[in-house]
Amino acid sequence: MVADGLSRIYEDAVEISAISTVSCDWLKEIKIMCSEDDFFKEIDDKLQQGHLSSEEYSRREGVYYYKGRILLSPNAQDLKTSLLNEHHNSPSAGHSGITRTLHRLRRSFY
Repeated sequence: MVADGLSRIYEDAVEISAISTVSCDWLKEIKIMCSEDDFFKEIDDKLQQGHLSSEEYSRREGVYYYKGRILLSPNAQDLKTSLLNEHHNSPSAGHSGITRTLHRLRRSFY
């Protein structure tokens, strides 16, 4: 019986494991926006009074959602620009053009 090169055990072998995570600054910005922007204070008041559907609107871990998508304030132009740049210019986005970038953003944000 002959062992192949992948099944051999080396006595001095060292195993290296690494875990990489994605860190996004915009999530921190969204949480700050949700806690400070008057738009979200109104949303929260309307939710508590029963004027908005709890099936459509929700809040988890400091972030508001509308129909499962992250809800952005109409006042957050800088954040919207930052998200657009990040989703268009990131290596994983591959410069897919404005139409595809907008569709990708609309799947996650409202």
